Amino acid sequence: MYCDEQSFSEEQQKERIIQYLESYYHQLKQFKKNKDKPFTLTFTKDNTKGPVRKVLNKLVTRQRNHLLEEIPYINDENKRVFAWSDEIQPVSKQERETLKSLSEAYFHSLDAKDKQDPSYYSIKDIARKHGTGTASIGLDRFYILVEGGKEANGLDDLVLEVKEVRTPIPAYFLPYREQFWQKYEHQGERVVATQKAMHHLEDPYLGYLTIDDRHFYVRERSPYKKKVKAKQLQTVEDIDSTLEIMGRITAKIHARADVDFQADLFSHHNEVEILKAIGNEFDTFCTQIIFASIAYKEQVKRDYELFCQWVTKEFKEIEQENV
Repeated sequence: MYCDEQSFSEEQQKERIIQYLESYYHQLKQFKKNKDKPFTLTFTKDNTKGPVRKVLNKLVTRQRNHLLEEIPYINDENKRVFAWSDEIQPVSKQERETLKSLSEAYFHSLDAKDKQDPSYYSIKDIARKHGTGTASIGLDRFYILVEGGKEANGLDDLVLEVKEVRTPIPAYFLPYREQFWQKYEHQGERVVATQKAMHHLEDPYLGYLTIDDRHFYVRERSPYKKKVKAKQLQTVEDIDSTLEIMGRITAKIHARADVDFQADLFSHHNEVEILKAIGNEFDTFCTQIIFASIAYKEQVKRDYELFCQWVTKEFKEIEQENV
């Protein structure tokens, strides 16, 4: 979609996809040859370039309390609370009491090595989060401000995100593995395990809980969260350098989530199996991914057009009824 906005031809778009896939393929081979290891390979400002390096350089100067300056504030009672906005809204009394009552369940879902004293997770304020997350539209999401440590003025307070999660759509189309779904019957627990498998340094606040038979997972709203934005991709070189790094990161994520992470569920190494599936047909592999990508892009554009037509029609009918 971004390449469309930049008026790239379809051939140029295909070249960008190939750039990503070649990087992904090469990194998988590095893992298979043990020249890199998925559990130790990291991406820093010293081994990246372009827009990714610029983002990492900005993160070096970011402090843990930066998020506290952006979302919560100190009120007249000298207490840190959430600042209300279009995105950060108050919760109902019932929601507040429900979330407070589930703090113990969350605490027990944490890994033993990550647990702090229960007072560390004392709740100071709760808010409902609106307006972000394409895949989260219609799902509940809350922010919880917790005590953290005991520094003056609450400079070590934490913002935890409690996010509703459901069975992922691809699960309905992929082969069913009873052992996996028995182990991860709770969808919040499944997401937590997935994030631990993918991340080099896991979030120590990853946990899960259930609200009214709905599954949620909990993570820290990281003060270090930043991303490469479209406006930073000014040239083809910017795009390609970003795609090269993202291809390697994808390979790393795939290579971590296998027998090395959970031997009770998996008996294979993903990098080996993926390369075996591609075999000597890398060009064919690229052709298949390119076809799926372009077709999906066109489907999304068409769906958006139909959605806009529907909204226009519905609002027009409502206006006519109110005349």
